[in-house]
Amino acid sequence: MGWFGSFAMGYADVGADVFIALGLVAAYAAGGLPLAFCLAAVAYVLTGLVYAELSSTYPYAGGAQVYAARGLGDLAGFVAGWALLLSYTVDIALFSMAAAGYLSYFFPQIASFSRRPLGVELNGFALCSMVMIAALILLNLVGIRESSKLNEIMVSLGLAVQGALLLIGLACIRAETLRANLSEVGYPGVREEVAYLPGIGVREQNFIYGTTLAMSSFIGVESIAQAAEEIKRPYKWIPLATKLSVAAVLVFALGLSLVGVGTVGWRPLAENAERPLTVLAESLPLIGGVAPALVAAT
Repeated sequence: MGWFGSFAMGYADVGADVFIALGLVAAYAAGGLPLAFCLAAVAYVLTGLVYAELSSTYPYAGGAQVYAARGLGDLAGFVAGWALLLSYTVDIALFSMAAAGYLSYFFPQIASFSRRPLGVELNGFALCSMVMIAALILLNLVGIRESSKLNEIMVSLGLAVQGALLLIGLACIRAETLRANLSEVGYPGVREEVAYLPGIGVREQNFIYGTTLAMSSFIGVESIAQAAEEIKRPYKWIPLATKLSVAAVLVFALGLSLVGVGTVGWRPLAENAERPLTVLAESLPLIGGVAPALVAAT
């Protein structure tokens, strides 16, 4: 792979997370959505810079596992390797469900489909997720060149669509809507999945929970390092691709979260957590008729 293939790999792994993270984070951070992403971005930028440095120094497949083993010993490398596998497993499960959510824009039957084979409930989102995961596994088995080409095409389309959405969205921000939403930091009610602590307000704890979700949406920054042995001129292209992917993800994560609370508000995003960007796209003038389909497709 060259520099763009490397960039596409890093951006696809993290940038796609924004497609669902906007809705999930909004459900907890409420109008503090941009602030939650801003705080999470600090850890993301620092991690990305570390990977840019170490992946060019040790251009071997394995990423953090290799760095931990070289610097801290075999035990640290063992723990880091399994921690990466756990994060990848969670990431694949969560964001394949996100892809299924956007697919339901074209096929609403996915949302209503439900079966119970062998006493286990299987809904349409889970079934679509498993099919997509299996298809991507087969594509990767074919070879890195083929999977990289598909990745580059999808990332190019995604960048174009998100770029148009961001530019038009920024022009459509309403000052009064933005102010009203930014004043609502943290969801005001109690969420069952949040373990509340005494002495801290419900809104504050919901906001903190939303910030941790924003941090988890940045999983995948190490994907470029994982494929270091497949990249041409790794000493040059890996740092460049890593920094470019970090910058691109930040622009869209922060920009689209600001557009969201400044146009439709945080509530519609939270209520449609499975496909928040289509809700945002539908609210924009000029492109509202075609943008949702383009967003769902890319």
